[in-house]
Amino acid sequence: MARRKDIIRVRSENVCGAEVDRVLLPHPDVELAAAVGVPEEMGDEDILGAVKLRGGANVLPEQLKAWCAEPLAVVKVPGYVLLTDQLPLTYTHSRPCNHAWGENGAGSRKRLS
Repeated sequence: MARRKDIIRVRSENVCGAEVDRVLLPHPDVELAAAVGVPEEMGDEDILGAVKLRGGANVLPEQLKAWCAEPLAVVKVPGYVLLTDQLPLTYTHSRPCNHAWGENGAGSRKRLS
């Protein structure tokens, strides 16, 4: 079971950010991925998929959203995809640290869609 801070509230549904991560990571151009909630006007959140691409990869945010659309329910598809140079990692540097997103940012931001 995911920790409460890893749950994203989207249109009155609970979405586990790790589930979105597991869909983004197998993409051949993705090195690291972290799904986090971003505030929406109506009080809930939308999903932001922060993605660090592999060296030399050139994929558009719209292509990554389409990649997620097939295996995930509509409510779980990221509304936004941010391509970045780095993601904050856990203390063991084994995976992205989703809850540190707001504190540290995602490094140099390239494209957001």
